[in-house]
Amino acid sequence: MKANLKVVLAALTLSLSSVPFAHADSQNFSDSSYPNLPKAEHQKTRAEVRETLAEARRNGTLTVIDSQYPEIPESALGKTRMQVKNELQQSKASGEYKQFDSLYRG
Repeated sequence: MKANLKVVLAALTLSLSSVPFAHADSQNFSDSSYPNLPKAEHQKTRAEVRETLAEARRNGTLTVIDSQYPEIPESALGKTRMQVKNELQQSKASGEYKQFDSLYRG
């Protein structure tokens, strides 16, 4: 009896969990809140694009992305290990360390 009850409950659970998905593919999404995007219009042919590219290479007007990448300035060196240890000792001596240690119990 208990085994039959478990089977019935399992079947009922599975059948009820699939109800929301039964008609998911039949929903009409045409009235969704997505904006209508205009269709892409081709203004140049492939040959015209290739000719424009070749002309830009000949003239030297072709922009190279890598050469325009912004340079990252070198950052100043951080603190040495000894400086960090000294700061830790100072914060322990002043009691500041305990204030932050009480916030984090990790």
